[in-house]
Amino acid sequence: MIKTINLKDSEVKVEELGGDNTQILNNGNGTVYASKFPNITVGGDNVIAIPPGAIDGLYGTHGTVHLLGTGSVEVRGVDQKINAVRCGTVGRGSGISSGYVDEKCAEALDSAEEYADSLNAELAGYIGYEVLLPCCTAENRKNQ
Repeated sequence: MIKTINLKDSEVKVEELGGDNTQILNNGNGTVYASKFPNITVGGDNVIAIPPGAIDGLYGTHGTVHLLGTGSVEVRGVDQKINAVRCGTVGRGSGISSGYVDEKCAEALDSAEEYADSLNAELAGYIGYEVLLPCCTAENRKNQ
């Protein structure tokens, strides 16, 4: 399940995401902090910092995650490996090179081919592409 959460600088508990792990996309302008545990402390143990425009995640959340920060965040319960994506600038359509996307697509294909087409479409959307990068489709990867 995917949920969009609008954080307002107070801790929020997000439940019923499904999956063993949680993938988090920070669509806001500030850093978002995430943990499997409540009472998040910036820089504390078991807390990850997700900069603006980045994707990261937590393992072993079993559908529940705690978030702290401001702005819009998309959270998704997944069973697959989470490929973290960090970009140098804020916002969609900037900061991620097509070479970097190709690299992440190849990693996704190697670790979970059935998940790759979905991830490719999401990554393409994040950087403003209307179509998938041809090298990243499962069919084209098999032919290379």
